[in-house]
Amino acid sequence: MGWIANKFPSLVKLIHSQGHEIASHGYRHSLIYNQTPAEFQKDVQKTKHILEDITGVPIKGYRGASFSITKKSLWAIEILAEEGFLYDSSIFPVYHDRYGIPSAPSSPYEIRISEERKIVEIPPLCKNVFRKNFPLGGGGYLRLFPVGIIMREISKKNSEGKSAIIYFHPWELDPNQPFIDSGSRITNLRHRIGLKKMDIKLKKILSKHRFSTFSHLLDEINSGKIDILRIKINDI
Repeated sequence: MGWIANKFPSLVKLIHSQGHEIASHGYRHSLIYNQTPAEFQKDVQKTKHILEDITGVPIKGYRGASFSITKKSLWAIEILAEEGFLYDSSIFPVYHDRYGIPSAPSSPYEIRISEERKIVEIPPLCKNVFRKNFPLGGGGYLRLFPVGIIMREISKKNSEGKSAIIYFHPWELDPNQPFIDSGSRITNLRHRIGLKKMDIKLKKILSKHRFSTFSHLLDEINSGKIDILRIKINDI
């Protein structure tokens, strides 16, 4: 996030220097569908400039707070492409009370906005059960489901020539963090479940599967090594 980068620029430089790709997560984790298009554009511009000034490289990717590009905020895709982003990972193709576009593809795909503009959408890992997608690839889902199921779904994706996207938050590696009561039992459960075994689960996944950057995936797509679905924004 932009405000964290502003506060700890040396940390961002260190992460970048160790080979990790830096992408934007917005400035203050504001939900996209609660912003106007003008507010959202100002937010992504500000964060992109901060991160580019720190790293010295173009920022190619974006992920919205809580996957908040939904049917009612698809206009954000057009703004991201206009601002020079080459990929996005903000559309989760699942049912959820706060986010999700269940009809969206569950593997990386290209969104054509116009003849000149396009952007690659890269969704997190899901498991299809009875024609419905169930989230597996990160957050509470990654902590909740058995590691064997997650690794099988990664292998299945790879066998189909597709990438499996996994994500986690830094705080998920700290099971002893202070408990902050959100006032919601569901939110508290989502936040706490599986924290004690998260590091063990990640080590098992990393021991079996090879991961790379989104930019590397983008290069594979642009070179034709990976074929993806190409759709218009109105078809999502």
